[in-house]
Formats: sequence, structure tokens, C-alpha cells
Amino acid sequence: MSPHTVEIMAGGCRVTSHERQFDEGGMSTIPDHRPYAHHAYVSWTHQALWEFAEYIGPATVSFILAIAFNRHPQELLRIGLGLKKLATQYSPERLEKGCERAIRINALSFSSVESILKRGLDRGMALSLVNCEWITAHHHLLITGPIGIGKTYLANAFVYQACRLGYTVFNE
Repeated sequence: MSPHTVEIMAGGCRVTSHERQFDEGGMSTIPDHRPYAHHAYVSWTHQALWEFAEYIGPATVSFILAIAFNRHPQELLRIGLGLKKLATQYSPERLEKGCERAIRINALSFSSVESILKRGLDRGMALSLVNCEWITAHHHLLITGPIGIGKTYLANAFVYQACRLGYTVFNE
């Protein structure tokens, strides 16, 4: 044992020893001794986070900037890794839309973006209406509003689209 060595003992036996780290806040853990899940975290840097956000799009950069002001730097990296994982499950376009919606509704957390994507809230309601997903889901469509704003026109547009997609339509 020396002043430059740290020994780890268990039951009176030396389990391991490492060279003592004198850098304040420095890491001394040997990378091979870290859990596998921590390998990506340790190699993930703020520079990598910004490059990833720029690759996804401007709303993702804005989301990261918005949460950066009230988060610890390590928490910001964890959120970035979470977004990176979401990018493997969803397209970059959807992730970008999810971040955009999170900013718009002031839901500045990873769980908010994840929830937006899981529930399909990044996709506009009009898109689901145009794709006639509401018919497939056996939902009704109720169009309300004052006189003269185009309710009948809109209803006829949905009927026309449903016909184009092969649905049988009854319109009175």
C-alpha cells in the first residue's frame, strides 16, 4: 500500500486496488468496470448532444436549449440520451414534431416528448382525419361551428376522401 494507491477490502482480503486520483471531480473508474448501460452515458458529451439535436432539426435544438437553463448538465445529457433512444424508435421527422409540440404546450421534459410520440400527438389531427383513421377506429365525426364557415364543404371533403380510400359512403 502506498499514498498513490487505493485498496478495496472485503472480509479482510484485498478485492482490488487502483491508482489514486488526485484531480478534483475527476473519474477514476476503469471503463471495463462500469455497467454496460453506463458505457454510452460516459461517452456521450455535450458536443455530441448538440450535433444530434442539429441533425434532428431546429425544434429539437430549441427543446434542448429550453431545458438546458434549469437542468444540471448531467441531467441534460441523460435527457439527450433518452431523445437519442427515441430516435431509434421513431423517425427524425416525428421526433422533431414531438419536440416542437412539447415546446408549444410548454411541456419541457423527456417524458412529455415520449408521451407525445407514443400517443401520436405529434401528428396533426387533420392528417388522421384525411387518412380516415377515425373510420377504421369506428369513431364518429361531428363538425360544429357558426353558419357560413364551411362545415358542409368540410364534411363533403371527408366523404370524398373516404370514397377515394375505398370506403362505402352514405351521405344524406
